[in-house]
Amino acid sequence: MDTVVYLDRLYLTGLPGDPTISRQPHAPSLCHRAGDWWLDNYSQAHNAYVAVHPRHEQGRIVVPLRCSVRLGDGDSEVWVWSPQHRLRLRVAGSAFLSAQREQEDDVSTEVGVPGAHDRVTELWKRVPFHRVVLAAYYRPYFAPGLVRPAPQNREQTRRCVGQPTCTRLDRALRETMNAIWGEQGHAAELPEYLISQRLLNATDQGLVPHTDCAHRRSQ
Repeated sequence: MDTVVYLDRLYLTGLPGDPTISRQPHAPSLCHRAGDWWLDNYSQAHNAYVAVHPRHEQGRIVVPLRCSVRLGDGDSEVWVWSPQHRLRLRVAGSAFLSAQREQEDDVSTEVGVPGAHDRVTELWKRVPFHRVVLAAYYRPYFAPGLVRPAPQNREQTRRCVGQPTCTRLDRALRETMNAIWGEQGHAAELPEYLISQRLLNATDQGLVPHTDCAHRRSQ
């Protein structure tokens, strides 16, 4: 039987009447199933923001509504509902990472579509500018203090990478989604996937030339 811990108003604040946080079962939850800990965001509340901040790593993994993220071994901090509500977690001996350690040292186990991580890596090796333009497009996801990051404006992204049109951005989005899911229509899931799989991280911001934008003048 699964173990479920609802991150509801009573658990987080001890105040059953707090109207800003939903009650179970309409709240995000920590769930232990099949040997792993998962962070589920199946809340019916529009403001159920959930994010995982792995310790000793930059960036965060945002968990959209109706989505889950598997928590690997190690320390992390979970932000739920707002930055004021934080939980420090330590996971050890998860089935996912235990299975990974039994494989060859150079083989990694991924969450998501089988082979997607390798396909994206190979694609970006062939077309390295994909990483540059996507790093610019998803710049807000690595900005400290943003509770609900969203992709940067397309026109702003074009200026950041010094392109005359948005064609290179559109191509990077299209080909990367094809590499992961084999189809289009996953734009809302793409940043969370790339960040959670460590395909895109904060250090990639250093690749963006900021050729024709205000960011260059502000740095």
